Amino acid sequence: NTAVQCLLRGDTQLPLLPHTRPDEFGQTARALMRLRDLTEDTQRKALIDPLTALANRDGLDVALDGALANARATANHAALLLLDLKRFRHLNHAYGIRTGDMALQHAATRLKAALPQAIGIARLQGDRFGLVLSLAQDQATARTLAQNSIAAVRQQFSTPLIIDGNQLTLDTRAGIALF
Repeated sequence: NTAVQCLLRGDTQLPLLPHTRPDEFGQTARALMRLRDLTEDTQRKALIDPLTALANRDGLDVALDGALANARATANHAALLLLDLKRFRHLNHAYGIRTGDMALQHAATRLKAALPQAIGIARLQGDRFGLVLSLAQDQATARTLAQNSIAAVRQQFSTPLIIDGNQLTLDTRAGIALF
């Protein structure tokens, strides 16, 4: 008999091999779906910094590639902002790694608040962050928007953090590359 039996799942008919029972197929399908979910989860985690839940360097590369492709296609400019936290090493040594980690998590939150329009925000390493922005068509406007973005970040960092009863001030150094 060459007829193919089907197992009905919701609105989808899944073909069964002639020698496969529905319960065996269900177990196999569940195992394959679980494997697919694990693979997607692993790929997603490979692009995320576990401490801050921001993208990592590889995640930023993906965002930058997309922004550059979009800039070429639309004749717009993109910007890469590179930031580091001033005096972070001192903070880490004076208050400990736990406080430093908490400060980095707060920094990530403040970067997202300062630039919700950013295509990508990443922790590159230690206290260094990268941000990808899609900007305007003319270079002068793009430069102004990038500088305004730096000002928005600095404004977010102007309020001191309170961690374990300690008032900590973070400030940033920044560089801009326009494309």
